[in-house]
Amino acid sequence: WRQVDPVTYRLTAFIRPGWFWGWELMRDPGGALLWTIREAPELKRGPLDGLRIVLDPGHGGANLGAVGPSGVREKQLTLPLAQAVATELKKAGAEVFLTRKADGAVDLDSRIERAKQDDADIVISLHFNGLPQGRNPFLHHGSSVHYYHHFTRDMAADILAGINKAVGWEGNGLRYQDL
Repeated sequence: WRQVDPVTYRLTAFIRPGWFWGWELMRDPGGALLWTIREAPELKRGPLDGLRIVLDPGHGGANLGAVGPSGVREKQLTLPLAQAVATELKKAGAEVFLTRKADGAVDLDSRIERAKQDDADIVISLHFNGLPQGRNPFLHHGSSVHYYHHFTRDMAADILAGINKAVGWEGNGLRYQDL
């Protein structure tokens, strides 16, 4: 660490490759800055065994989400998808938690708090995008997987490859994006 100027304090952490899994920055009640660095989860037997995964079925309640070409609303699809994904993840050994289990509104802060309470190793938010008016869904379709932290890119690529294989068509790609 070093004091760069009277109001700037620089802390540098040197982290082993493959060890880093995320961080949290917050202040304690006394105003001290707390920087928590999270270690990659230890896998017990299989690739998901022991992982704590929070699935976030997007939208819900009055938040309808996108509307598909047949009139189906996004919130009608995300919860059943999350329940089906949860079943498969549990079979693979993961502990799975959902941010909502019924149709109801859950604000962003509550979704984040849920992930923290469940001590999530991975948080996956599920959404369905709608096409703009006039786009042909038979020509423009597929899945995309978005990631934000560089250390999650490989996992996001694996998820996209699995979706593409399961549905039998190429998706819309892997995207770096802060959502």
